[in-house]
Amino acid sequence: MKRLLLPLIFLFCVVVSCRDECKDVSCVNGECQEGECVCDEQYQGSDCSEERLPSLVYIDSIMIFGMDSYTQEEWDPPHEKEPDVYLSITESIRPQPWFESPELYENTTLGTFMFREGMPIVSEDVWNYYRFSLNDAEWSDIPPSEIYWFNMRLFVRGDGNPGFLEYRNEEGQGIKLWVRYEYN
Repeated sequence: MKRLLLPLIFLFCVVVSCRDECKDVSCVNGECQEGECVCDEQYQGSDCSEERLPSLVYIDSIMIFGMDSYTQEEWDPPHEKEPDVYLSITESIRPQPWFESPELYENTTLGTFMFREGMPIVSEDVWNYYRFSLNDAEWSDIPPSEIYWFNMRLFVRGDGNPGFLEYRNEEGQGIKLWVRYEYN
């Protein structure tokens, strides 16, 4: 009897320990470990289906493209014709610039502009709208002229928080932001 009991106990232990604890567990945005969902960073809930709001958004670089027709207009007569392009960002709730790029494209006819200096820019307000303005810098007391602008948020619910946000209008002008999100 002892000889039969020992193998049965061993077999029972093997069967119990090999049982798949995740067999009936469905994790939408995460993976099952020991019968429980372990969610990806941007999700929460028992099945990882609830999207979390980031506490911080980092903008690492910004590209504005499709501006050829705008930069080839006359902007600075009579001395210069092409614009001296820089980027400014304002929050919808504040009229003053939140960020102004140290990069300046002087007398340019380029159609694509890449801004990286002075970044990352950090925002705590993911729901706010931001105005990204491509401006022609003036060298006197005259305020800069706005060449083109885009309004957008730094977070879009339901997009899975990719590494970039992009918007392009029907005419081909667009903006692309390389972003990172931080969660508490």
